[in-house]
Amino acid sequence: MSNWKLKTKNGVKYFKFYLDYERLQCLFITKIGGLNFPSENPKLMQENLNQIEKNFGIKQINILKQTHSDRFFYVPEDFKFNYSLEGDGLFTDQTSIYLGIRVADCLPIYLFSQSKRIIGIVHSGWKGTLQEIGKKIVLKMMGRFNLKSTEINFAFGPSIGACCYEINKDLALVFKEFAKARDVIHAVTERGNKYFLDLKSINEKILENTGVQKAGSIDLCSFCDKDLLFSARRNDLNNRNLALIGFHK
Repeated sequence: MSNWKLKTKNGVKYFKFYLDYERLQCLFITKIGGLNFPSENPKLMQENLNQIEKNFGIKQINILKQTHSDRFFYVPEDFKFNYSLEGDGLFTDQTSIYLGIRVADCLPIYLFSQSKRIIGIVHSGWKGTLQEIGKKIVLKMMGRFNLKSTEINFAFGPSIGACCYEINKDLALVFKEFAKARDVIHAVTERGNKYFLDLKSINEKILENTGVQKAGSIDLCSFCDKDLLFSARRNDLNNRNLALIGFHK
């Protein structure tokens, strides 16, 4: 679990990442506490976002219409939240802004620079992983803010694990070639004529190949941990957890 700690606030269970970095908050809101962030119910999602903002003293949470893509956006200080951006990543240098993504099996990736107060967050499922969205947003952050790769760290929230993430044979063959080209070992495992994908090991290697360093991971499987996490593979089709990054006041 690394520096991630499970905490409770006003009945809501959430993970918080602890590191020696002034005011930075990396949060992961679990299903415990009655909060849900479904895109199919914008009213409920907004109500629950408002509740998180109130509970954690956040001015505004900025999220996307997620599309399993490699698209990502810079969020400026004067950004007006309207849930109109379609993509799977956000980054900013504005310390008054929180960035969020919704996940139910896909991998949430938190990005942060300790030297220049720059943050990002990524939603990476198998499609985003094949498109290397994590690498692309890191390179954009480096170029835009004149960062060295060693000035950026990443952390993982929970996702579906290699224990449970079954994929079909055709996709397994694609990922085997993809992983081989990037020196990823055991990205796909075969058990009983079934194929299982390890999202974290692939994304970790993709990010480390850019020179950024891993800071921590919540090593829980969203499919296994039914009491704490939503899982699309477990028929939580419209239910989503929330991953957040930003600077506390």
